[in-house]
Amino acid sequence: MGSAFSCRGVWRGARQIQHLLLTERARDAIVSDARARYPREACGVMGGVAAARDALLVVDALRLGNVASRRGTFWFNELEWIERVGELRRIGLLYVGVYHSHPGPSVAPSPSDLERMVECPGEVWLIVAYEPGQSPRLGAWVVPGFGLAARRLRVEVLPRTSFK
Repeated sequence: MGSAFSCRGVWRGARQIQHLLLTERARDAIVSDARARYPREACGVMGGVAAARDALLVVDALRLGNVASRRGTFWFNELEWIERVGELRRIGLLYVGVYHSHPGPSVAPSPSDLERMVECPGEVWLIVAYEPGQSPRLGAWVVPGFGLAARRLRVEVLPRTSFK
């Protein structure tokens, strides 16, 4: 692949992670991005905190530009990725991983998604399946270590009242 992309700083508890929790605010930002860029794929980074030994809580999502030239694919400028991860860290959040949208019903990683996922074990990939007129669907995946297969995570959106 020859990418300059580096996943330094990914949360180290990836082998235990089973759940991805999102605040409504973070979920709404991600879904709004998918809607706004449909039919192109939206993408961005997620920041959060360790919520439990087996769970991460996403509290912020920052948009990245999709530099892929083919429709139905995504990738981002690595320098922009570094800037956004730095923004998350400056406000005290862990880099959780990336999100992107699929313009269709599937939350399963595509073959090109899987190729990228194995480059950075521990990075969570949240996929938003979005089609106009349909409710968005969320699926989260992680490759917990080198040589291991992608594992689906349980996704839960926490109501705003959880953070009063």
